[in-house]
Amino acid sequence: MIIINEGDGKGKTTAAFMLRSILESADIRSGLIGTVMNIAAGEKIESGHTTPESADLYRMMKKMADGGDEAVVMEVSSQGLKFDRTRGVRF
Repeated sequence: MIIINEGDGKGKTTAAFMLRSILESADIRSGLIGTVMNIAAGEKIESGHTTPESADLYRMMKKMADGGDEAVVMEVSSQGLKFDRTRGVRF
């Protein structure tokens, strides 16, 4: 899992897409959780928050694992941290 937390508006989305592209180029199936969209098991999913609510985050990560994703690139916003949306995720 690769986590990007640079503060709001500082390039998390660009960095996340670049990292996922690098992983995919190395034949490492990768999910993405972020501002623009989420990608789980190759399926594009609309994004409501940069960092989803905890239950949504865990559901998405399960879908990724069940669908064969080997890595997750995840944007983590300051709001996501403030409201414990990543609580329990072992980075």
